[in-house]
Amino acid sequence: MTFGREADEATSRSILDRFLDAGGTFVDTANNYGEPGGASEAILGRALAGRRDTVVLATKVRFFTGDGANDRGLSRRHIRMSVDDSLRRLQTDWIDLLQVHSWDPVTPLAETLATLDDLVRDGKVRYPRREQLHGMAARHGQWSGRAAHVGAVRVVSRELLAGRARARTRGSALLRVRGLGTAPVRTARWRPPHGQVPPR
Repeated sequence: MTFGREADEATSRSILDRFLDAGGTFVDTANNYGEPGGASEAILGRALAGRRDTVVLATKVRFFTGDGANDRGLSRRHIRMSVDDSLRRLQTDWIDLLQVHSWDPVTPLAETLATLDDLVRDGKVRYPRREQLHGMAARHGQWSGRAAHVGAVRVVSRELLAGRARARTRGSALLRVRGLGTAPVRTARWRPPHGQVPPR
């Protein structure tokens, strides 16, 4: 959701109101969405005032939030700073679903997992979620294996790309073996022209 970029605040509020009136409950954003970065969260925080408990609120962490060396990645410092800033902008005491937007090849995986676990124990995050399972298979075994020993990290996300049924089947089987949950996300990155067979 990129409120504050494609849609101004008034339009964003109207979209959100129609969504909630239609029975929608899952609201997804990110800490760097909008212009300036974080504007989407700030708009949502104001728009959800008085009805925060009616939605499952999700946001993300990983990408740039500033120009400093610590304003990116999945280090303990950046994750904690980002979550505190997100909570302030969203005007809430907790995030229902904190999503790891992508891997950080610099930060040790154990540090990231421990930080997510601490945030759950602190009550700031209900569930952490890992995005983009495809393309990260080399490290998936590390993630899911270590997650089994970290109480908080039990949700894994993967984007469902059109026409990738074989990859989805393999991924689902691996998640079942590891005892992890999956939160499928429909993406608009690629859509086949009408009548064409999706690539395999």
